[in-house]
Amino acid sequence: MKVVVTGVGGFVGQHLVRELVGNGHNVIGLGLGSADWHDARLMTDYLAVDLRNSWPLIDCDAVVHLAALSAVGPSFTEPQRYIEANSAPLTHMGEALLTTTRRARILVVSTGAVYQGPSGSAWKEDTRILPSSPYIVSKLVTEMQSAYYQRRGLDIVVMRPFNHIGPGQRTGFLLPDLVEGVRTWIQTGAPLSVGNLGTRRDYTDVRDVVRAYRLALEAPQLNATIFNVCSGKSVSGHELLASVTRALSPGRPPEIVVDESKLRPGDPEEIRGDNTAINTALGWRPTIPTDQSVRDVIVSATDDFAG
Repeated sequence: MKVVVTGVGGFVGQHLVRELVGNGHNVIGLGLGSADWHDARLMTDYLAVDLRNSWPLIDCDAVVHLAALSAVGPSFTEPQRYIEANSAPLTHMGEALLTTTRRARILVVSTGAVYQGPSGSAWKEDTRILPSSPYIVSKLVTEMQSAYYQRRGLDIVVMRPFNHIGPGQRTGFLLPDLVEGVRTWIQTGAPLSVGNLGTRRDYTDVRDVVRAYRLALEAPQLNATIFNVCSGKSVSGHELLASVTRALSPGRPPEIVVDESKLRPGDPEEIRGDNTAINTALGWRPTIPTDQSVRDVIVSATDDFAG
């Protein structure tokens, strides 16, 4: 297949290129700026384009729409910017693809953070949703746009991934922040500054996530239009820290201090998804254990995996 990937230079996009090309597909990447990251040469073509303004005329078999503003915090200070930036590309894409004769399979990547189910239960695709931030509002807008273009004849599937981890993930996310903190503690003795490590989240290795996307593209037919992409289990921040410590400093637990500014009032104690639907439809389930993800994040932080 000829697959268009938007936001191709991001953390997930780079892994998706490797997954698709490694399984015989051709990738046309769309992004901002130049494609100067490792393995960009694997793509058949790359176009620098601002999807907020237009959609390039490309004949393709499939699209994976990853491009989006994705940081939750800044969305509170720039809510309209998030809504416009995340919804405009879908409008341009949908209108353009309606004019083509070939009906491409389109994966619109949303987020598992749209749910507001009871803590401790596994959240399914029909669990109640809650627009808890402008970022989530923008994702729900794209999901409604997807439903609209489905009704107009496009083959659109919404994917709701939960937390990602894996090689190439930059600081600003819990696992790479813990890796950096433990390394600093080993070198300087400075304690780790953390938030609430007692909360539990559903983590899936990014390489398993992009495999789910590939399988959804390759499936001749799908029995649903929304799929969770998740592990079905939860891991605490303390467990992630213990895994990092085992890899970097066995037998020496680091000192930690809680930074009040990193605490999020009302943060759910546990978030866990249910992957029954995608397992039934595609036979997909994650295969990479958390400890391996941690080791690979540590190696990638050293080798500049995504550079």
